Amino acid sequence: MAILLKNIKLYAPSHQLHEQRTDILVDKGKISEIGKDIANDKANQLINGDELSVSMGWTDLNCTLNEPGFEFKETISELCHSAAYGGFTDVAVMPNTYPTVDTAQAVNYIKQQANFQFVNLHPIGAFTKKAKGEELSEMLDLRKAGVRVFSDGSDQMGINVAFGRALRYLQPFNGLLMCYPEEKDLSQG
Repeated sequence: MAILLKNIKLYAPSHQLHEQRTDILVDKGKISEIGKDIANDKANQLINGDELSVSMGWTDLNCTLNEPGFEFKETISELCHSAAYGGFTDVAVMPNTYPTVDTAQAVNYIKQQANFQFVNLHPIGAFTKKAKGEELSEMLDLRKAGVRVFSDGSDQMGINVAFGRALRYLQPFNGLLMCYPEEKDLSQG
């Protein structure tokens, strides 16, 4: 089935028709043609895009995940559906679940639950055990399980021994450390 979006505003910085009104032909779920005045007879369905816009998929780098531990609030499947509905194709989820995402087993659980969803879910691993800022987690095991970014979530992380050790530990495999940008000692008062 082919769908033709007529006169839609395109947001794709690398495309020559960026921020212009154009037609987009979607055939079998994939964009097959972008251009001005695509013939209507190429599609089974025609959608007037006068008030619509299309952009590349968005990425959320700071999403709160409630599964495991708080599924009554939102499941992984529900989070993925909501993200897709909002135009997100990739979502990075913070490690502050219960239990904390500080083991390869926790990462594998999230990845398994996110299989065959509408978005790509990227677990962020806690860089300290239980995200408490004290003892380092097994970051190498987390990396082998697919984690590329490490964080203790939205808790303020002071510059301490664990922070320095984490930076040194991540260096050999170019791990990325993402911290809440507030230093406790500097922000008091």
